[in-house]
Amino acid sequence: MDNLKLLDDEQVWRLFREGNRWAFEEIYSRYHPVLSAYGMRLTGDADMVADAVQDLFVKLIRNCSSLKQTDSVKYYLLSSLRHKIFDEYRKKHPAVSLEAGDAFFAYDPDTPESAFDDTDDEKMKKLARLEKSVSCLSKRQKEILYLYYVKGLSHKQISEMLGINGQSSKNLLFRTISKLKASLLVSATLLLFRLLS
Repeated sequence: MDNLKLLDDEQVWRLFREGNRWAFEEIYSRYHPVLSAYGMRLTGDADMVADAVQDLFVKLIRNCSSLKQTDSVKYYLLSSLRHKIFDEYRKKHPAVSLEAGDAFFAYDPDTPESAFDDTDDEKMKKLARLEKSVSCLSKRQKEILYLYYVKGLSHKQISEMLGINGQSSKNLLFRTISKLKASLLVSATLLLFRLLS
């Protein structure tokens, strides 16, 4: 139904919980691409991500009447998918600890969210420097940048997803940005020396 497109996520979620089939289709159309992109950033395993996203939506349909209202559908779905993927990974790799969070988040600079217009040489050079700096970050640091800046989650939501406290989330983001700035400054300085010599 087209009028569902005019409703915000929380209103559509409420209708879905009440059994409205069109509301489920609206949630699916809004969040399937978002969840798939996040899943690919977590694992890079397209089959695992497709299965996890499908399983998540099947579980939502089966349990729609018992779901709670949420003030952030995006957070709820991203968090649910993250837990589902981690559970699947643990089944296949029981000896690997995921507490540090570095077993995941396969940053791919070729994803549409990080792409610039190929015809703009200056943007491409800046992007290349940024990608080089991002590649030096830990997977946990990449994930917090993605969740905070790309997905717009709050520190409270991120801390719950990552299993850390709110202050740790803020500290991790601050340290990550500081590391990026330092790396970009070094890159810019080296470039300047090259141009001047």
